Amino acid sequence: MIELGGARGLGPAAQEVVRLRVVAALESGQVRTYRRAAEVFGVSERSVGTWWRKYKAAGRESLAAPVKSRSGPGELARWPARLGRPAPWRGWWMSPTQRTFRWACQADGVWS
Repeated sequence: MIELGGARGLGPAAQEVVRLRVVAALESGQVRTYRRAAEVFGVSERSVGTWWRKYKAAGRESLAAPVKSRSGPGELARWPARLGRPAPWRGWWMSPTQRTFRWACQADGVWS
């Protein structure tokens, strides 16, 4: 049984292992009900039912740990530079007055 606050305290990979073990126990007949599986593994009965339905509908892959994207705003902001051109949205955070000032400075060659 999982202690210390249940499966939520575990990392994504460990949570995936719990999901797979719950489904394996149900499929093999080691536990016969969602309630018993929830008691044995220290998770909610509702989660057990959700995992079982997902497994039956889409297989083992549906229980995999979610993959989080590592590309944040920094990644997005760098892609135009990789292509050798300025970002099309550069200056979007400026007010119209600031933008006008910037364009005037660029026209005079003060702002590059």
